[in-house]
Amino acid sequence: RIALERSKSAREAVQLMGDLAVAEGFYGAGSFEGTGESLMVIDPREGFIFHVLPDHSGKSAVWAAQRVGDGQVGVVANMFTIRHLLPNRTTRGQSDFLFSDSVHEIAQRSGWWRPSDGPLDFTRVYSDGEYAHKFYSGRRLWGAYRLLAPDVPMPSDYSDLRPSPVYPATVSTRRKLSPLDLIAVHRDMYQGTPFDMTAGAAAGAFANPDRYSASGVTKLRGAWERSIALYRTSQTHVVQARGWLPPTIGGVAWYGPHAAHGTCFLPLHIGAQAVPAPHADADPRSVSRRSAYWAHKFVLNLARARYSDMMGVVRAVQRRLEAAAWERVRADSPAAAAAASLAATSDAEAEVILAEWWALPDELMLRFADGWASN
Repeated sequence: RIALERSKSAREAVQLMGDLAVAEGFYGAGSFEGTGESLMVIDPREGFIFHVLPDHSGKSAVWAAQRVGDGQVGVVANMFTIRHLLPNRTTRGQSDFLFSDSVHEIAQRSGWWRPSDGPLDFTRVYSDGEYAHKFYSGRRLWGAYRLLAPDVPMPSDYSDLRPSPVYPATVSTRRKLSPLDLIAVHRDMYQGTPFDMTAGAAAGAFANPDRYSASGVTKLRGAWERSIALYRTSQTHVVQARGWLPPTIGGVAWYGPHAAHGTCFLPLHIGAQAVPAPHADADPRSVSRRSAYWAHKFVLNLARARYSDMMGVVRAVQRRLEAAAWERVRADSPAAAAAASLAATSDAEAEVILAEWWALPDELMLRFADGWASN
């Protein structure tokens, strides 16, 4: 928030966050999830992957950022991904890598890296690896890149993701991506691959991809695949930054309450005066018929009774509403940049989504109750 308030570009924001962390310290909660943080920071011209963690003293920080090159995509999944820091690599006269002065000094003093080793591998030196189990992060990197850059071959297996640069921080893609493509990545369950969460005995008779924690319930060792879409997600968003339009309408956050595979994404322009009421109500302690969060959570949980059939109905509504929203956003023009107009449009679309989602439980019950499948 401080960087958003004080910076005019993603590059400035990254530098400011890094400088503040070095000067004031970075607090990382000491848990199994680790103590570092990753952010994706974009503006209409550039995008950066930003990593930060506390230093050895606990009073300062170590950080690095890598520019996502033109025509490239980058993926982060609960683990650092920046590899070799290349300070001499530039684009249009500006460095592709930014990092704290301490990044080399601490690594060398700690015996983790020597200048004779070549460029410092940030993930190898500073990452704690995959925190839950092997493939927890790596499978999602592989899964996302197979969709975003299908022409780039990626291995699905590896030994240890931390010391081995199996997946690059960024890769080039021939695809011209839209928000709908990124939404599809957020909904991915590795369908059609050997790791398809909708297949196999664990998916049951109706191809349910959701896997709940079995901790304390079974003595069996191992873990479920960690899909990109996840049932316990609070919200998902895809952000657009379009430099050819005024900022108020050029910036769009596609927001989906609850889990990506069960939600409907609503485009919210940053120039709107307020968030639509249904999307401002997301209290997990109280079911509300005026809450988009609860509408989506309700439907997804109901659909698990007969997942493959019921989610077919849900996906049809998703595709219809999101395709219509994308056509509208593609047609944005400076003439439609008034804050009141943007808010009114978002409010109207939010109410349509809310009404359609609360109508789905009745439709699903009508069509599939008691084991029937009716059109």
